[in-house]
Amino acid sequence: DRCFGVMPVMYAGCVCITLGHCFMVFQDTTLLALLLISVGTGFFKPNASTLVGRLYSANEGNLRDSGYSIFYCSVNAGAFLAPLVCGSLRPHLGYHTAFGAAGVGMGLALIMFTVSHHCGALKPVQACSSPSTTSLSQMRQPIGTLVQKYKSSLIAIAAACVMSIVFWSVFDQSGNTIVLFVDQNVERRMGSMTIPTEWFQSI
Repeated sequence: DRCFGVMPVMYAGCVCITLGHCFMVFQDTTLLALLLISVGTGFFKPNASTLVGRLYSANEGNLRDSGYSIFYCSVNAGAFLAPLVCGSLRPHLGYHTAFGAAGVGMGLALIMFTVSHHCGALKPVQACSSPSTTSLSQMRQPIGTLVQKYKSSLIAIAAACVMSIVFWSVFDQSGNTIVLFVDQNVERRMGSMTIPTEWFQSI
């Protein structure tokens, strides 16, 4: 995004994720699909948060907080609805159709993103700042000097990294280990209906 800008990189991420889910429809292109989804997520996810922050000026802190609240609510809404939709399709039409539905959803999101951009709704009011000459010269100091200077900050960052690793290691089990546990050990029948395993990811 430093080289090409936030918006072009986000477009590239959206296209990669959309194509990745479309390629998941075909069994022979599964690895290519996973590669596209991974690259697209790396392009899109960090820049989406950056774009939301740049939609507001420096003196619009309250509006920025509201904007982030709406942004994360929409993320959670998508995370809630996607397993319900795709999980409903998988038992009847198979995994590849469910992944294709995700591709359709991502395609619709890409269209909405494009329309919003061209309508001016996503026009940033803050430019992405470049590192100053002073900060670059400070970064060129010997590593030992920097460690001594920022020792307390580095300890705090290291502690935060450890807690983050533990949290995300447990949290990300929802897409694999927990799903397998539910599929193999949970009674999912409710009358004549069997609740799809994917629905438990929405709980």
